[in-house]
Amino acid sequence: MDSIKRRAPAAAKTAKTAKPAKAAKTAKAAKTAKAAKAAKTTQSNLLRRRLKGRLAAKATTPTAAVRKGAPSDKQALLDYLALAAHEFRSPLSSLIGFSGLLLNFEFDEVTRRDFLLSIQSQSERLNRLVDDLVDLAKIEMQGVAMLRGKEADLSAVVHTAVEAFGQANAAAHLDEYLSTGLPRVQCDVSLVGRMVTHLLDNAVKFSAADSRIRISTLLIGEDGRPRPGIRIEDAGAGIALQDQAHLGEKFFRGAVSVTGKGSGNGNGLGLALVKAIIGIHGGTLDIDSVQNRGTTVTLGFPASASRKVKARP
Repeated sequence: MDSIKRRAPAAAKTAKTAKPAKAAKTAKAAKTAKAAKAAKTTQSNLLRRRLKGRLAAKATTPTAAVRKGAPSDKQALLDYLALAAHEFRSPLSSLIGFSGLLLNFEFDEVTRRDFLLSIQSQSERLNRLVDDLVDLAKIEMQGVAMLRGKEADLSAVVHTAVEAFGQANAAAHLDEYLSTGLPRVQCDVSLVGRMVTHLLDNAVKFSAADSRIRISTLLIGEDGRPRPGIRIEDAGAGIALQDQAHLGEKFFRGAVSVTGKGSGNGNGLGLALVKAIIGIHGGTLDIDSVQNRGTTVTLGFPASASRKVKARP
């Protein structure tokens, strides 16, 4: 505890009395953190189901009764805002906590760096959350009109995204199997990169540290009309059967698997964004998962000859 010195004399006494109870406090903190994580997932899913129920009720209401400012509309908006606020609260609490410690205590250089890295990590988490929420809102409001499409080589687009992800996640084990000569696709290159990044992030997050992630581009489809596609496979925690029907729903996070890897690590927006992006491209999303054995996600794109995404400058 020599590295922690309060800017007031009382801190030295506190540090001396706290040392014998360090092990007990650590165990208690770990238990509390685990319980808080489970509670957060449960609360988030309860809020999400409530919002889903509101939207389902709205969808079955006669058109004449659904008007701007109707109580059901307002409640659905309030529920959505409650979900978003719930997701913001955790990283904001971390930022406030770590910055408060740095302001009120003196630490050695190693500890200070650890705290600053935590602040940076939580800031990046907040930034991703904001980006995902904004992009989801844009897709819901604008649909295909928001695409900046151009004809592209899907393998080249995927390679660029995988390379960038690998540079930011040096510990990840990524294996690329990219096909040449695939039909070119009309797509928004930036948004396709976002999909790949989100799927890789999930694959790494819910897999063992030494697990390998396979990324491939290929022709998919068994209807005699093969289409270019992206496939990402992992041998990680997988997704519980009861949760698979909810994949792609905003803010949904499934149960924690027996491997200890679980949804508490995410915000439930990544897969919702992937589903929305592939949808406005006129493509398909297929998820095959077995809990504690792994997950395979396949994205299918229309070939450029059969579909044109309006190009924008």
